[in-house]
Amino acid sequence: MEELEEWYEPLIEGLRRDSPGIQFQYVVYCMRRTILVYTAFFLNFFPLAQVALNIKISLLAFVYQASFSPYEDEKSDKVEVFNEAIIYLTSMTLLILVKESEDIEFVDQIGWVIIGLLSVYLGYHMFAFMGVIVDAAKHSY
Repeated sequence: MEELEEWYEPLIEGLRRDSPGIQFQYVVYCMRRTILVYTAFFLNFFPLAQVALNIKISLLAFVYQASFSPYEDEKSDKVEVFNEAIIYLTSMTLLILVKESEDIEFVDQIGWVIIGLLSVYLGYHMFAFMGVIVDAAKHSY
């Protein structure tokens, strides 16, 4: 068993090991991405179905991240919950965008909401990345 854990260590590194279900975090993540790619290519004539499926998957991922806290590091758990919340909010605005696509002015405003959400998302990650760089610089000197 020890040899098996050593072989698969990169797949479960950083994850809590007190629950067997948590160790499948990356498998679930890859399946989620596979489903989203499948819907992008094969449901391209049904944008409402694409968005609805994305909302459901995002909500399930959000609940999973918030409930199980699969990472050993509390900060990683909070970052993943934040990521899932932004993906969910973006999907909800896409639902409005798909349903109200005739009104060009309204679609333009929804586009700015999506840009705003993604700007918050990128700003948060840029700030977190700068913190990692500062911590690394402190430890190296």
